[in-house]
Amino acid sequence: MVQELRETRGLAYNANAIYKFPMRKQDSEYWQEHIITQNDKMMDCINTFRQITDDMPLTESAFNVAKQSIIKSLAATRTTKSGIISSYIKSQRLGLNKDINNIIYDAMQGITMQDILNFEQQNVKGKPLHYIILGTERWLDTIEESIQYKAWFCGHWHTDKRIDKMHFLFRSFESDEQFKR
Repeated sequence: MVQELRETRGLAYNANAIYKFPMRKQDSEYWQEHIITQNDKMMDCINTFRQITDDMPLTESAFNVAKQSIIKSLAATRTTKSGIISSYIKSQRLGLNKDINNIIYDAMQGITMQDILNFEQQNVKGKPLHYIILGTERWLDTIEESIQYKAWFCGHWHTDKRIDKMHFLFRSFESDEQFKR
């Protein structure tokens, strides 16, 4: 994904996407994307990233490089000293009786590109996204006109107010729970 946005299409200075595991068994997993780009390329980046997310461009060679990198990284990881206790506590919070890195390492041995594509289709494709966009009001107006949204939460430097579906927050906090489905 990063290579596609940065190197192939030249849209972003930096881009990243990660599927985050919960800290505790009862917590949710989530998908996180990160893009740093020029203001005038923001909508192209958002739309392209969504397209890439929904239809992951994956080749067998890129998959094998990534898989071997993860396996090597996990094989080189050492849990020592206080990390042993932290690892044990983390495993307990997740309801596991084995270190998560060992579980992932074992699973990586047999994982296939089709497994990754299936996971992406079931857990990432088409899911609603929450955006955090930093920029000047001029560019935020352009972005607002280009995307569909239920609510837009904005940090503001001196006031709390609402304009249509935009929520400007200065001293207040609002939950997005009311907009989830």
